[in-house]
Amino acid sequence: MTALPSGYSLAVRVGAGAFGEVFRAREDAAARWVALKRLSRPDLCRAEASALAAGLPCLPALYSVFSAKGADWICMEYVHGLPLGDFLASGSESADAASVAAGLVRGLAALHEWGSAHGDLKPENILVQTDGGIRLLDLGLSAAGTARAAGGSAGYSAPEAGSPGIDPRRSDLWSLGVVLHEILTGVRPAPAERANGWARLRAAAPDWIPAVEQLLEEDPARRPSSIAVLLPGLPSAIWTETAADRVSAAAERRLAALLGRQAEDLVRRGRSREALPLLQEALDLDPDQNLSLGLLPRLRLDEGRSRRWAWAAAAVVAAAIAVVVSLALREPPDEAYVPLKTAPELERMPPPRGGPGDPAMPLRERSSRP
Repeated sequence: MTALPSGYSLAVRVGAGAFGEVFRAREDAAARWVALKRLSRPDLCRAEASALAAGLPCLPALYSVFSAKGADWICMEYVHGLPLGDFLASGSESADAASVAAGLVRGLAALHEWGSAHGDLKPENILVQTDGGIRLLDLGLSAAGTARAAGGSAGYSAPEAGSPGIDPRRSDLWSLGVVLHEILTGVRPAPAERANGWARLRAAAPDWIPAVEQLLEEDPARRPSSIAVLLPGLPSAIWTETAADRVSAAAERRLAALLGRQAEDLVRRGRSREALPLLQEALDLDPDQNLSLGLLPRLRLDEGRSRRWAWAAAAVVAAAIAVVVSLALREPPDEAYVPLKTAPELERMPPPRGGPGDPAMPLRERSSRP
């Protein structure tokens, strides 16, 4: 596992990409959970930090930027929510999907109005919160002006991707159209979708056809000049309490699974003590999680073996100390001591050892002891 900077603990990796990885970690000094992003390129770190510093509601809040452990790091707000792909897989209702779609349009509009494009808009980079709001993630490539920022990811990039002199915000609009179609229908638009009269969209969310149709114009010049022009015509949508509960529960299950996998890796490497707090949190979030439940016997076995060895070692040390103390306190024997005998006993005593003719050794009274 990646070594964390000092001051951060209990980390679990929640995301990874070509240029870095993101951890949910405990910031010890502030006693809070944060998202800790490690980047392998300083230019991407500076660019993303600059975008986050704008303080837009559609972005995580920026806490700090620093270098440590041979990499550049961004410490930002950890947002409890669900990646858009997981939200769609959870079986969202049409009204809830429309609410997320409207929130995404408003969020990207705010980013464009601030003066930045996203450049890689796709479900993995969109987080759905429990209140139905969205957060845009992974802005570094676009803000740094890299080649990929003008292209995006396969399946979501605009037709003009990679051409010189393109407007990245116009390319964002195409990506937005693809993502909106996927949110509302469950699939990305097929090449012949327009010719088929937007059949899927018409069946799922007909009020959204005008907006999606404008966004998916192949000629970027025919797309809206700004997302702001779409805002007045957005269909109304209400985020339901049921959707909030479903997203919250799914987000907790997802985090519990990540914690469980991290704990499993630590147990496999014989680091049960480090795995224990992760495993405890995983089961607090999802008491029925099979992975974490299956780790419990292995974890107890490892810890029990450690305790048995510790008790055995302690017993040996204690016994050794007792022997040493006993020997140190033992009083040396009085070498001149001879017990008193009765007369009959004296008669039966063998003669003293020695050569023939040696005189008998005189008896000595037992000396009194203080």
